[in-house]
Amino acid sequence: METGSRCRDRIAAPLVCVFLACLLAACGDGYPRKDLGLDNPTAGVSAIDIVARLNRMNKGSLTATRWQFSLLGPCQLRLVGRGGDRPERILTVRLLHGALQVKGNLGESVQAVQVNFDGTPELVDEHLFEAERWTDAVEYATNLQALQRICARSRNASPAPARASAAVAN
Repeated sequence: METGSRCRDRIAAPLVCVFLACLLAACGDGYPRKDLGLDNPTAGVSAIDIVARLNRMNKGSLTATRWQFSLLGPCQLRLVGRGGDRPERILTVRLLHGALQVKGNLGESVQAVQVNFDGTPELVDEHLFEAERWTDAVEYATNLQALQRICARSRNASPAPARASAAVAN
């Protein structure tokens, strides 16, 4: 006949193991499920579809200026900015001459995508996109980089040399 403490130990050990197994199964790999699916969101997507995706994302941006994009060719993007304390702005940028930067934690847990295009001083220090979730900012930058890659491929198909510069930093 077993004593009370030995019986308790024989029951407690398996219960602790079952509890830990349930806890580990619930945690998974620790990565939030709502952020999954960003492995390569632009694979096989056309430039027109990417611009449409960026325009949908722009509608939810936290920036004062709302941007609307349109393609003027494989390597030029037209930006129309409305809102904020500025009059409407219309800019044309060359995609291969842009540097992307994703900035985190701008205060109230805001993530931002800043894009500087050579020859477009109006965009220096301008946030094209701001969001609460880091993954949204990274997805936005990824879409812009995909447009740059499409442009570079179209330029490589022609005899003109291409200069690509895109960097995503934290």
